[in-house]
Amino acid sequence: MERLRSILLSLGRLVPRPGNSDRQRRGSDLPITQIESYRQGYPRYTALLTANDSFFVFRKFSRARARLLLLKQDRISVLDKELDRIDLEEQCPLFLGKSRLDANADRAAVLAQLDASLADYDSLAERSHKIMSLSRAPARDVLNLKNWVNGTGSLDCDETAYLGHSGDLASLVLPGDSATTQLGSWIEDGLIRSSKSFRQSPGLDISSDPNVYIYSGTLIKRLTKVVLLLIIVVLLLAPVIVCNSIVSTLARLIIIVFFSAVFLSVVDLLMRVRPFELILAGATYVTVLTVFVSRTADGSS
Repeated sequence: MERLRSILLSLGRLVPRPGNSDRQRRGSDLPITQIESYRQGYPRYTALLTANDSFFVFRKFSRARARLLLLKQDRISVLDKELDRIDLEEQCPLFLGKSRLDANADRAAVLAQLDASLADYDSLAERSHKIMSLSRAPARDVLNLKNWVNGTGSLDCDETAYLGHSGDLASLVLPGDSATTQLGSWIEDGLIRSSKSFRQSPGLDISSDPNVYIYSGTLIKRLTKVVLLLIIVVLLLAPVIVCNSIVSTLARLIIIVFFSAVFLSVVDLLMRVRPFELILAGATYVTVLTVFVSRTADGSS
């Protein structure tokens, strides 16, 4: 049990919680909603994956898709060149200008192969585009699954080796707001480690294993919204209050620079934004503060 607890230690939902091993219940004693009510192996592992949306993580097989696309692409290239050769060697110009009268069997065969090959290629390209557009699986969720698999040993290591391909793993669930997700993860980690009352929360009853945390309550979401609202209020109002109490224009400009740096750091840390969006957010924030400072400076003079 001590080895199991050490393996399950992580920065995510699957972390150790104190408790007597006698508390762990078995098979028929469990309600069907708990993971341990399913038999060891794939039944229990699939129950774990569906217990939380973030665990729905699978491989994209990027290399295999690229290999198949290259092979199908090359096959089409060969057929395309073959078609050009047949057209170039055509002895009857009428066949090239009137397809209804074209009696060249070789050209008809190549066109039929091209049609089938292009349909196959387009289908794989379209499916690959959808798969490759999926969001990359968060490292935290992958680590949680690894810890559970290593700690329970319910699946063969070869069949869970896909979790080791971190760069090729995708989440099949649409990602939520990045700021809320990131902030919620930090809050959840802090509550698990610091609050004993949270460890008895009804939201942790998906698993009866005393070493596993899978939270399903609403407390984390509520706290995340409150903390995020406080951050927004501080970033917007704190520089205004500070600048209003300072007379020196130079000091006000320093305050603007400082809070602008803090604002951009928070946005970059919590949100998945592109450089252009980060520049736009920073420019808007600085513009608002500068306008405020200039107006208050004119009013004080």
